[in-house]
Amino acid sequence: MIYLDYAATSYIKEECVYQEMDRLFRTMSVNAGRGTYPASRQAQKLIDETRAQIASQTGWYDPSDVYFTASATQACNIVLQGLSWEQGDIVYLSPYEHNAIARVMETLRLRYKLQIRLLPVDGDGYIDLEQTRQLFRTYAPKAVCAMMVSNVTGYILPVKQITQYAHAAGAVVISDMAQALGIVPVELTKDAPDFIIFAGHKGIGGPFGTGGFIVCGGKMPEPVLYGGNGVDSRNLQMPLTGSARYEAGSSNAPAIGALKKALEVLPDPRETLQREQHQIALLQKELRGQRGICFYPAHRIQERFTGILSFRLRRYTPEETADILSAEYDIAVRSGYHCAPYVHDIYGTGDTGTVRVSVGRYTTEEELIRLAEVLHKLC
Repeated sequence: MIYLDYAATSYIKEECVYQEMDRLFRTMSVNAGRGTYPASRQAQKLIDETRAQIASQTGWYDPSDVYFTASATQACNIVLQGLSWEQGDIVYLSPYEHNAIARVMETLRLRYKLQIRLLPVDGDGYIDLEQTRQLFRTYAPKAVCAMMVSNVTGYILPVKQITQYAHAAGAVVISDMAQALGIVPVELTKDAPDFIIFAGHKGIGGPFGTGGFIVCGGKMPEPVLYGGNGVDSRNLQMPLTGSARYEAGSSNAPAIGALKKALEVLPDPRETLQREQHQIALLQKELRGQRGICFYPAHRIQERFTGILSFRLRRYTPEETADILSAEYDIAVRSGYHCAPYVHDIYGTGDTGTVRVSVGRYTTEEELIRLAEVLHKLC
């Protein structure tokens, strides 16, 4: 199989990650930190070491600000539902937000009667920063959600500038970096968003069941998950500080440990991004002049994108295209709306969505040339 759905998950992982997952599942399937026996203590130590690895990968100075969840979606729910909302609060979302953000905010909109507005874009779909700044000055936001990389187009959003404008307006900033970590260099500084969401099974190359968030702005959301964690168990309220405040239930030590291994062997994101950009440029070059295909966006500034490319064929729907590629050529791509409802209004693809090709660590140029050959036939 030619696997080109890395934006969904890193289906192919480093061999050492498979081995580590197997080893830890056999030797460390215990409740981390709940017992005084060696395996329990070792499991907790492994989890804390992984926090440090995540902090190091993002340039954040304090590993204790890293909290693990079962997924990025769960992390979005914990952060957004844990914030303090009042009727009429204005919240800006980028039009690229995944439903991990968008559906949570729609739920909160209905619950608290929030005003949800989308960040403005230009004719090619790029965030209009000047208009964004003016909007924040005129209609001050309570919060701004801006993901770092679109899972539909690969567009790298100007999160740093958006954060600066939002903070100047007194807003909290939440950035979904599930598509970014491991692919785009991330250096969290004093201008960092208040909350960073991450996923372990995508660009980092770790297993499912790993994700979380980093609190960078010092604003602590109220817990929305409650339960045991081995800390202050006689107290019926969740702890006020530490990882136990948000990590209710038994930690997935084997998966988190395998995530640590994936982080240890992770290539330099700068090199990864450059390689992915080169591969997508190669694919588009192979398809140049083909009138039967439409790319989204049509005008792509390559350095502003990762290794994700959305397109449609004139002869087939995205679903038909993906089915043909899979059934007849054993090429795995994604079709549809990609869990991102707003972006299709920008590109006029709301009727059927798009076909998405996303490259990864093991994608070869030969595979992309083969895809181009097949698409030429289908056009």
